[in-house]
Amino acid sequence: MRIVRHAIPVLTATLFVASAAFAAEEGGHGGHHGVNWVYVGSLFFNVAAVAVLLIMALRRPVATFFAKRADEIEDKLHAAERARQAAEEKAKEYAAKIDELVRTREEVLVQSRKEADYEKEKILVAAQRQAAKLIEDVEKTVAVEFEKARRQLMEEVAAGVVEETEKVLRRSLTPADGLRLSDDYIEKLREVKRV
Repeated sequence: MRIVRHAIPVLTATLFVASAAFAAEEGGHGGHHGVNWVYVGSLFFNVAAVAVLLIMALRRPVATFFAKRADEIEDKLHAAERARQAAEEKAKEYAAKIDELVRTREEVLVQSRKEADYEKEKILVAAQRQAAKLIEDVEKTVAVEFEKARRQLMEEVAAGVVEETEKVLRRSLTPADGLRLSDDYIEKLREVKRV
């Protein structure tokens, strides 16, 4: 019914525009200057018949389409409202979780700092002990190496002195002195054996 109310003014306006156009066309040929009402009436009838047929043919499908469309839009609006409410609830839930995580994070940071300070102190004490032991070990090693080097040096000096003494003795001893020293040495060995 609403479609018919809107269609009538549109059809009337279309008729007047069409009749004015036809009247202008007829006036240009030098013939009759009036409006051909029969022609206009037939045009009106044809347009009205097409409009009535269209209204009759399309009224139910168009009404059904718009009704379905209205229902779909209403359903989507309800679904959107439900989704918005669910999203608001989720946002509140996530905000609460974030607040809890922030509190937990702060607690974990405080606890971690305490544990880190404790571990740092333990590491420093262990490092100091290890450094003291390392110094002690190095001092012992240095003492052992020093004693070893001192003995080796003494042996080398003694060997050098003996070698130099032999050289000096070879140059300064005569064969008779050599025999006398050999005899003295043999005599001392015999005394040692007797004792």
